[in-house]
Amino acid sequence: MITVVVLHVIADENRAQAEALIKRNSEDSKHAQGFVSRRILYSVADPLRCYSVTSWRTRAELESFRTRPDRPAVEIEGDERRIYELTPGGRRLLFTESTTETCEETA
Repeated sequence: MITVVVLHVIADENRAQAEALIKRNSEDSKHAQGFVSRRILYSVADPLRCYSVTSWRTRAELESFRTRPDRPAVEIEGDERRIYELTPGGRRLLFTESTTETCEETA
């Protein structure tokens, strides 16, 4: 099993849009082949820090989900991996930082 832990630091000025993207990705993943579970956690100390913990049966199924053409249009930029939503009006900063850790469960 593969588990992906993602820290997103939400851009406060676009919090509603950032949370909508998190919700959409959560719903989309639930219907994907190989999906096992997903939890979204918000820090008590800093509610702009959001953690996503998602498990997949295999790495191949995870990659298949990540590369689906119907995923929301975003751009990732900089060392801190800022995430921008691409809209007809231009780019909108959703996350000021994004850190992903892919973990594999062993026996």
